[in-house]
Amino acid sequence: TVFAFEPDRDIAERFRANLARNVDLVPRVHLIEAAVSNADGTTLFLPTSDPTNIEVGRLVAVAGEGPSYAVHVLTLQSFRMQHATDLDVVKIDVEGAELNVLQGMCGGPLPCTLLVETHGFYLAPDDAEVFNREVVAFLEAERFSLFRLEENEWKTLRDATDLGARSHLLAVRPA
Repeated sequence: TVFAFEPDRDIAERFRANLARNVDLVPRVHLIEAAVSNADGTTLFLPTSDPTNIEVGRLVAVAGEGPSYAVHVLTLQSFRMQHATDLDVVKIDVEGAELNVLQGMCGGPLPCTLLVETHGFYLAPDDAEVFNREVVAFLEAERFSLFRLEENEWKTLRDATDLGARSHLLAVRPA
């Protein structure tokens, strides 16, 4: 079973349309129209204003950066508890809120595999380095082995300085 979390109204509509074209997947793929973070509740979502890349909306703390709207937010731990399911593989692509999603998985069994796209470019350069160190430290503390995608190949992550403003991480841990 696949659970896809999507707070962006337009992307959710595209998801539903694509799923309808693949009827054999409908019983196994479920769209959850919500954001994932480190606390349950409601927050603001800022869709992108770039028509060439509509998939880079993000959560914002306060209105004012652009036309935002309220979205439901949940943790993966609360989702897991509500649906009595374990999560085996989690892909995280949340435009700078990766650490929040990781923190929201605590309190229960963690997935064995995580695919994480980090987005430090939303931060000042020094803050991006701190952000990358925090993501890596969290994953290492949870006993994940870390790899980064480099030239279409997964290579062992030596340390957080291997990560750039945008990186792809594979985190694997024993079951």
